[in-house]
Amino acid sequence: MILRIATSLFLILAVVLGSDAVACSCAPPQSVESSVRKASFVVLAKVVSSDQRRSAADAVTEDVTFRVIEIFKGTLKPGSLLRTHSNLGPAGPCGISVKNSPVWLESVVKGKPAPTPLAGRWVIYAPETRPFELGMCGPSVPMEAGGGGVLRELRALTKRDHPSK
Repeated sequence: MILRIATSLFLILAVVLGSDAVACSCAPPQSVESSVRKASFVVLAKVVSSDQRRSAADAVTEDVTFRVIEIFKGTLKPGSLLRTHSNLGPAGPCGISVKNSPVWLESVVKGKPAPTPLAGRWVIYAPETRPFELGMCGPSVPMEAGGGGVLRELRALTKRDHPSK
């Protein structure tokens, strides 16, 4: 009896821990205005460089350098460099790649899902601490995943809050 219970527990743990499918548990997305209030800075930025590394344990990290194009909040200036460090997996945190590798964003091409190519322009909301992580649960977003709409909202908020700009 004890052997059967131990075997059952082992099998359950093996399935749960051995699975590559890990779901991120995120709070519901917030409005652009709320996300701006909570961030130390908000910018439109372009990827300058990215470097992925795989550890001996198969963990993948990505270090990215962005160049700031436009500022919506914070003390950064156009041309400033901004760095991120994201944990991409496997079965790890919910970090996302600026290269979309591993794939986290798909489009339908000829009726089939395919990785969405990313051009490298991102709306980034960030805390004061750096480097910070790009993740599925955060408000930072590339243009290809709704960033254009976010950008329009940010520009409208800037006009509303600072009519002289």
